[in-house]
Amino acid sequence: MKSLPAVQKKKPIVALKVGKREPGARAASSHTGAISGMYEAYEAAFRKTGIIEAASYEELKDACKVLNRYSPVEGKRVLIITDGGGIGISIADACEEAGLRVPELSETAVKKLKEKLPAFASVRNPVDLTGSVRNEHYVAALQETPAEEYDLAIVSLLWGPPLLTGGVAGKIRDFADSCGKPILISSPGGKFSRELASAFTKTGMPVFFTPESAVRAAAVLCGGKK
Repeated sequence: MKSLPAVQKKKPIVALKVGKREPGARAASSHTGAISGMYEAYEAAFRKTGIIEAASYEELKDACKVLNRYSPVEGKRVLIITDGGGIGISIADACEEAGLRVPELSETAVKKLKEKLPAFASVRNPVDLTGSVRNEHYVAALQETPAEEYDLAIVSLLWGPPLLTGGVAGKIRDFADSCGKPILISSPGGKFSRELASAFTKTGMPVFFTPESAVRAAAVLCGGKK
């Protein structure tokens, strides 16, 4: 705890505490984890010192991936943009469960989105661009949503639409660089989706392959449940 402040000036610190419950703690006491101690003491220390606690190895990986690109933010408001209504709702549900907020957009934002997006788009939060989406629709949705209405965005892409291509990656990356807010990419699916999503990876943007992992990463940036 004494050494943490100096380290945290340069790097965020993420911890995964094992032996939280009685069976695990009993096992830990029998080998190199003998100093594991009571979980409540560690939890208090993490909170006091600002250590980001991961709940699982998957969350630890998600945290490392997102912190490699972005710094933590103040606030818990998430903007969701997708081309699939079901995925958007799934992300919204996961956000609520993680202690994040998916706020309704203001009338000003809705009006701007309606002016720039096709009539078939749903201009709520989540913003649903539907299966008729083009590359430029994702960029327009990001550009026309006032920055003061969200703290980070999760952009989900289902790669079935014929006019959606890997070229969208550079456009979204350019927006992320200019807006100063974290933009997380969610690309659910199998081999085909991962191949197309590699366009984002090449730009240095963090890509998550399930809605849940994208939300876990968002929660890390937003400080998680408090």
